[in-house]
Amino acid sequence: MGKVNSGSFKGWSKGEVMFLGMSYSCPAKKSTKVLVSFNFAVQPNENVTIAGHKVEKKGFEYAWALSKTIDDNGTPKADVEAIYVDQVCRYDSFSTLGL
Repeated sequence: MGKVNSGSFKGWSKGEVMFLGMSYSCPAKKSTKVLVSFNFAVQPNENVTIAGHKVEKKGFEYAWALSKTIDDNGTPKADVEAIYVDQVCRYDSFSTLGL
């Protein structure tokens, strides 16, 4: 649970789909069939701009910046020291789900 697709999945690119789990229900006590629901979240990959710098990130990655203060003609000004893109969830193949 909480893993992100490591390859294309149902038309979505790598990193855009997170598996949230599944549930099932049985219509009758002695039924031989079970209804299974798979739950996913989708977040498209995107190009984001952080303090004027363009950064490409996958849907469930987290982009953040480390700031620093610089002197701009005697006036303190915030500037970007570094920009990071972090993988929050592990990638995995969804082919084993059989969908």
